Amino acid sequence: MDSCIILIKKQRFWFEVGLVGIVMLLWLPQMLEVHPLTSLGDEGVIAQSALRIIRGEIPFKDFFTGLAPGESYWIAIFFKIFGVSFITLRLSAFVSMAISLIASVLILKRLKIDSFNSYLLLISFAAFFGGPYWFIASHHWLSLAFCLMSLFLLLKDGHGISCKVQYYFSGVTAGCAAFTLQHKGLLWIFFATVAILYLSQARERVRLYFFWYGVLSFLLPFIIYFSFMVGFYEVFYDLFIYNLLHYNTISAHRGATIFSDLLLNFKNINSFDNFIFTPSAVFKLLIWNVGYVGRVVIHFLPVFSVFLLVKVWRSNFLRENVNTSLLVFFFLAIYLSSFHRIHETTLVYSAVSGLLLLVYLRTLMRKGLFEKAVSTVISFMLVVFFITATGFSMLAFFSQQTSVSTPMGEMHFSYENEARDFREITDFLSERVRLGEQFFAYRYLAFFYFSLNAHNPTPYDILVYPINTQEQLTKAEDLLDENMCRWVLWDYSPLFLTSLGKYIAQNYNIYIKNASFALLERKSE
Repeated sequence: MDSCIILIKKQRFWFEVGLVGIVMLLWLPQMLEVHPLTSLGDEGVIAQSALRIIRGEIPFKDFFTGLAPGESYWIAIFFKIFGVSFITLRLSAFVSMAISLIASVLILKRLKIDSFNSYLLLISFAAFFGGPYWFIASHHWLSLAFCLMSLFLLLKDGHGISCKVQYYFSGVTAGCAAFTLQHKGLLWIFFATVAILYLSQARERVRLYFFWYGVLSFLLPFIIYFSFMVGFYEVFYDLFIYNLLHYNTISAHRGATIFSDLLLNFKNINSFDNFIFTPSAVFKLLIWNVGYVGRVVIHFLPVFSVFLLVKVWRSNFLRENVNTSLLVFFFLAIYLSSFHRIHETTLVYSAVSGLLLLVYLRTLMRKGLFEKAVSTVISFMLVVFFITATGFSMLAFFSQQTSVSTPMGEMHFSYENEARDFREITDFLSERVRLGEQFFAYRYLAFFYFSLNAHNPTPYDILVYPINTQEQLTKAEDLLDENMCRWVLWDYSPLFLTSLGKYIAQNYNIYIKNASFALLERKSE
């Protein structure tokens, strides 16, 4: 009998390992694909920051960033080991997503979630990491990976010195999360501290000291280093005060606006102009529509989860169940970190915590008609994510993509017109960069610096007003004059909204123009 149980456990273990492998395989079709919606902006800024670090530049001192630099250092490590290329950039994303997946599997095992929900949740991860536009190198994903590792170490029940070591390394990974995305990591550190105080007996609160030893042992060396190289106030200002004063001025989105945009996209998704594919149009239409259903579910995840939390909280279950409480505090930390910008994208980045909580709460609700109804709704949500995940991955796998050669390797586009526009600009600029000429990308096209392995003549990889100040815009103008920068790449944003835009309009003429970009050449004196 015991040998049969051991055999079943071994088979289940290898089945779960195989399932994790399948989920990772579902990400592979996205590894070489450029997503203009997210790659040209966010991913480009982070990749360019990593290149600057490789060249010896120091964040906050040699170039401006409103982000904690952890993701850039993470990518720079991969560049050092595997060489600077687009595939290396995406390999860093693949590893960070794999860490999130494996940490989530370990969390599910620790919470003793039943097999059906565990397996469905594992496949659902591909809806985020393998879905369109989300497979990119991102500080959101890496910070989430570190937060999940930290949560697992708090859930893992050790004894004596083993427990203290676990709490120490939970603090270390929480510090890594803060170094990668400051508000997400710091919120988790705060809520983890509250959870430990809330759950521990007085004699067990020594665990909190070890958690904080871990946090400080990771963060303090970086704080001392940047304070010595740049100045403590300057770093603190860039990471916190600057963002509070400037980033929030463009980040407010009313909920109605999110849903109206979503419905508008849903209405227009039946247009597949210039999309190169081999599957039938019916299959594509089905997958895209299911995908948008999944995105609607994402909007309801926090609302639905909070509703369930209220019910569970009133039953006094949290205080009696340590693991549930930790999962609740984790959910609150991750979702509150999304509210620096109430937007669909940031909700997607945080939805993994909502999925974990939903799956766990579903296992607690097995009595009565109401509980069964709630359990059915949660199951429906997970099935939607399952269909979305596998559908998008199949679509990416079977779609014929257009490749573009760049100094950073082959990059793939699903849309012929996007590939054509990108190729026209990179083919022209790659020769100019080789000859030693500089170009400046305005406003949010830092990915071109990375794809061409080029130097930005300014310290700013993004210049979007009012995120960037008038002082920064003026400094960029001065540097363009000082370097006699010949070329400006423009994303068709309104030029005359800023002084820098007016400067570009007055000093540059359009040289190349296509549907996506314009390349401007400096006027002769």
